[in-house]
Amino acid sequence: MDSRPRPPRWWTPPLERSEVAALMKRSDLPALASHALWLVLLAGLGWLAARAYPSPWSIPLFLLYGTIYTTSNSRWHESLHGTPFRTAWLNRAVYFVTAAMDFRDVVFARRSHLNHHAFTLITAEDLEMLPRPLRLWKVWIEFFALYSGPIFLGAMVLHALGRPTRMARRVVAEAEWPALFWASRAALLLWLAPIALSLALGSWLPVLLFGLPRFYGGALVWMFVVTQHAGMAVNVTDHRLNCRSLRLNPVLSFLFMNMESHTEHHVHPNVPFHALPRLRRLMAPYMPPPYRGLWGAWKEILPALRAQRRDPAYFVRRTLPG
Repeated sequence: MDSRPRPPRWWTPPLERSEVAALMKRSDLPALASHALWLVLLAGLGWLAARAYPSPWSIPLFLLYGTIYTTSNSRWHESLHGTPFRTAWLNRAVYFVTAAMDFRDVVFARRSHLNHHAFTLITAEDLEMLPRPLRLWKVWIEFFALYSGPIFLGAMVLHALGRPTRMARRVVAEAEWPALFWASRAALLLWLAPIALSLALGSWLPVLLFGLPRFYGGALVWMFVVTQHAGMAVNVTDHRLNCRSLRLNPVLSFLFMNMESHTEHHVHPNVPFHALPRLRRLMAPYMPPPYRGLWGAWKEILPALRAQRRDPAYFVRRTLPG
């Protein structure tokens, strides 16, 4: 791993330690309930889509199925932090499966994302930061994972072959490379199984249920992911200036595991998803107002991305309380 600078000291609100500590308590029950409902939705829609296949009626069912499938993004993200379950093996199991669904191996995803938290929108350090200026055609094709999908899959293949990518070398210590390689091999096996089954059966159905949903069903997740940081300030040490929090309806809150409280999550990443609404209430006096829904954020993002085409130094300026 390359030598890295020390992470900056980030702003934190003046909350009582006991209040924050209470929010960080782990519990299996909320995560079991959330994941059970998600799996029921996924299995139910998958069954309906498979029953309707190959009739045209299967198309809307697969689109719904793919939308639920790709919200695995929120589930591996939470499990990466080790916060949803009190039982460690449950976090690890959910993390492995949902990360593989989203083109990720568990080692590189963890190191890259923890680096993102340490260096949020610090240029040249945050590997998850969107490039500036961002070519808008990349935004549009990413609604179908046509930009990041081949990159992530290619990285997993290289890692599985024992060749760390340039990005992996930056955040994964050399001593952890064997774990990286085996994690990628395990994730690729999950991808190869439905491909082999499709070939054996002479049917597209297995890959329509596992693998391809990441391409055809990712529009909603991409709409949400972009809202988190696009167009915000870089090289600052206050997450209120480089993150967005939204106000979403209960359905989207469930699908995204309350990650619309994204600023709050960056300030206290060890607070589990089910406690984020309470953290949000505690932090409210110190926060700028949340954006109203996905479109409320995108109305700001699209002009900001266009402005950055003309002036890469442009960013959205937020007014802080007090």
